[in-house]
Formats: sequence, structure tokens, C-alpha cells
Amino acid sequence: MQTLKKLLKGHKTAVFLDLEGTQFSHEVIALGAIKCKLDENANIIEEEKNGLLVYVFAQNPIGRIIKSLTHIDEDLIAQNGISFNDALLKLKEYVGDDFDHSSYIVFGSNDAKMLIESAKFSQPKDIEICHKILNNTFDFLAFISQYIRDENNNPYSLINYLKFFNAQPVGESHNPLNDAIDLKNLYINFLNQKNIVKQQYEKLLYQSKIFPQPIKQILNKLEKNETVTKQDFECFISDYLV
Repeated sequence: MQTLKKLLKGHKTAVFLDLEGTQFSHEVIALGAIKCKLDENANIIEEEKNGLLVYVFAQNPIGRIIKSLTHIDEDLIAQNGISFNDALLKLKEYVGDDFDHSSYIVFGSNDAKMLIESAKFSQPKDIEICHKILNNTFDFLAFISQYIRDENNNPYSLINYLKFFNAQPVGESHNPLNDAIDLKNLYINFLNQKNIVKQQYEKLLYQSKIFPQPIKQILNKLEKNETVTKQDFECFISDYLV
């Protein structure tokens, strides 16, 4: 897909990234990533087997709801956590030589927000790593929701998008490595199951309320499998301008 290739800036490495953060300060408390190689058409041709999972110290409390969702608490962080700066260094080391020329694929805008907030609170000395990730972040939710939405025109969750493609989540949600792998699998299915994408995109176009009236009339006829001609289009415009 040409649009996807353009958004990935021609990068041949994609890092599927998921972050978990504190409830109120939105600082990173866990990071999951899986690195993949892409071909010239943005298809995954190679992936790391193990991925990366790190837990991160935050400056502020985790929060009760986040503990319940993620099963990450202060004891887990105390035993396994590292500083935000060290987490950035771990991610850079994991990505390797491709770090500066990778796309960091996330699901939604919260991951970028958590990076920014952690940088504000922690003031990491290797802040340029954070800047590089942010400059190359690609929100796959914003992308896929252009083609597939629910009946109320809202985007789906990661798990529900997977269901569209009959794909199963790899494990418990809100584990950042599991979520990163699920995101990678959604990416693969989106590219490989174009018939589903086409069907859902057509449905979305038919349901859309943002088109001018003449375009809506054309779509309504097409949805009913009726033929539309240039003359029909001109009549729709004339009627609309009366």
C-alpha cells in the first residue's frame, strides 16, 4: 500500500512498541517492543523472536486502576525496574544500528504522550533517544481507523481489530510485549487480508456523513448496486445547487 509506505518514510525497519504508564502522571512504567525488517512494499520479512520487555521506575504513584489492568505494582517495579534513561538505552541497544532509521509503530496517541511525560519528570541525559523515537513514531490506530470503524464511526480496540481478521491475541492484554506482538500481527493481517480491508472501507464510505450531498447520492446508489453515470452526477449537483 503506497500510503503506508509513505507514512513509514521508506524505513526498512519497524519497531512495534507498546508502553504502559502511571494513572495520573502518565509516566512509562513498562515498555515492550519487537523489531521487524520490511521489504520494499512494507511487508514484514523478518522479525526478532524474543522481543524486549523492561519495567521502568516512575517519579509518581502507579495508580489503582493501572495496577488492576496491568498487574504492575510497586513491588514488581522495585524488583525489576530500571530508570527511564536506562530504558531508552535498552531500546536503542535492542534496535541496534537501525535505530536512527526505524519507524516506531504504536497503537494510539498515548504512547507518545507517555514518552513526553516521562522525559519531563525524569530529565534523562540521553533525551535525544526519546526525540528520535518521537520523530519516527507512526500511530497505526490513526491509520487503520481511516478504513475500519464500528457502526458509530468509532475506532476499535486493538483486540477487536484483531477479531476482524480472525486473529487471536498472543496473551493477556496490557502486558506491553504481548500488546506489541498483537500490534505486529494486526499490521501483518491488515496487509495480507486486503479483501476484508476493502469490504470494511466500502462500508465506512457508505456510512460517512462528511461527503457533500451529490457524493452521498452516488454512494447510496452504488450501495444498492445501481448504475451511476456522469449525467446522474451532473443532475445531483444541479439539484443540490437549486
